[in-house]
Amino acid sequence: TPELIADALDGGKMHALVCNTAGGYGKTLGAAREINIWAQVRVVNRLLDNFVEGGVLVYLNSEAGHRYHIMDESEKELLGNYEVVARSKNESERYFRSRIPEFSEMGIRYGVVVANALEGTFVSRVLRKSHKHLISNWQDITPEGFFPVATDMAVAVGKVVRGSFPSGHTEYVGVRPEYQVYPSRISV
Repeated sequence: TPELIADALDGGKMHALVCNTAGGYGKTLGAAREINIWAQVRVVNRLLDNFVEGGVLVYLNSEAGHRYHIMDESEKELLGNYEVVARSKNESERYFRSRIPEFSEMGIRYGVVVANALEGTFVSRVLRKSHKHLISNWQDITPEGFFPVATDMAVAVGKVVRGSFPSGHTEYVGVRPEYQVYPSRISV
């Protein structure tokens, strides 16, 4: 929120920052990139100097966003209006991964939490109504065949923030190993 950012910029110190944005559904790729990449980059860049030594930057991504760069065209077509969100979220995650050496020099660890759309959110409600084929595909990707709930994500984010993992660690929430791009040492 603007108040939290103002507090941090006013001499406050941060232990963790969680980047949690997924916008642009049904919009242009440019609009999705503005939300999912550039707005996040601006916030992170403004707050980098306010991290404490050992602070953690956590990026939340969807399973589709996380894997977009290795999906074949038929998988991308299944995404429908979510395709621009998945593509821009993938670009954002990969951009922040490219900055791991810089973050490490500053004593900041970078971690990613990946899951499907959270049950009960706008995205899962819209997808259930308009993209039943996508819902079926995503349920095949999760071992239990359901979308995680907010508590599942909170537990995973807490593990990343409080855990001692190497920078670049990815925490998967309900995503089968064959769909995990980066090996996970800890599972939820």
